[in-house]
Amino acid sequence: MLERVKAGRYSQVEVNRGLPATSLVRYFTRVGREWEVAERLRERVTVRHLNLAAPYVGLGTFDMIWLRNVLIYFDAETKQDILRRMLPMLQLDGFLLLGSSETTLDLPADLSAAWRRDPVGRVQVHRRASAPPLDLSSTTSPSSPSSPLASTGA
Repeated sequence: MLERVKAGRYSQVEVNRGLPATSLVRYFTRVGREWEVAERLRERVTVRHLNLAAPYVGLGTFDMIWLRNVLIYFDAETKQDILRRMLPMLQLDGFLLLGSSETTLDLPADLSAAWRRDPVGRVQVHRRASAPPLDLSSTTSPSSPSSPLASTGA
């Protein structure tokens, strides 16, 4: 799966799940039956294998962390530990994206208070509770560092 993400190629069904047509045309190129993410975006993404139940050593902080469809496989205690350890890894104004079947609603009060859910289009993103409010009225592009959709690891 990591090699597939590094390649940045997605099927028509995958890009149809929430990606606006304007973004598809702007940031993807059709390659055979798949859509490939533009090189200028792929070169800004770091993909690594990580055992979420083990310590995270030397990773730094990130603008965006995807934990999509993975927390559902852990018991509640491990899930809470993972989310607690993700907090310092996320830039103050960064985004944590979970899968649609995952939630932060069942967390203990202290951990629940540390995360805030914000809607971005049809997606709920999770941010640090101390993160500045989102300003989605700007028209910056996802490749712009000031965009709420910019994604680079530090």
